[in-house]
Amino acid sequence: MRFSKWLVIVGFFFSQIHAANSGQAGKIIATIDKFNSDSGLAVVCLFNQATGFPTDFSKAYKKNITKIKGRQVQVVFDSVPYARYAICALHAVNNDTVMKTGKNKIPTEGYGVSNNAEPTYGPPLFQDAQFVLVVRKKEILIHLNE
Repeated sequence: MRFSKWLVIVGFFFSQIHAANSGQAGKIIATIDKFNSDSGLAVVCLFNQATGFPTDFSKAYKKNITKIKGRQVQVVFDSVPYARYAICALHAVNNDTVMKTGKNKIPTEGYGVSNNAEPTYGPPLFQDAQFVLVVRKKEILIHLNE
């Protein structure tokens, strides 16, 4: 019985790797809520690597800047190859689309990341916020920390 469970887990793991390397693409729909107001802009970045995550938006694979309505936003990243990603969202209150950080590189404006990963002695880590896209449509909910 244990062997069959192990075999299922290994099979699932290899199917994820195959899907990520198959050239297929999907759509990521990210909903970000808990903005403390509708003022400013929401900057939502999709990262495909740990480098730059979550503070250097120039290293993002894709970026979407949008107005906030009803204290939330929804952004769609289309034609995204199957792979590992992490999302970072920023409430740019003054319409400045660069993340400002304080001590230990912790953001000074409202922000959130996929998996609602919490920071520990610095900004949230890519490995804690990452998810694998292996389906045609993946929905992500991020709660902003303001």
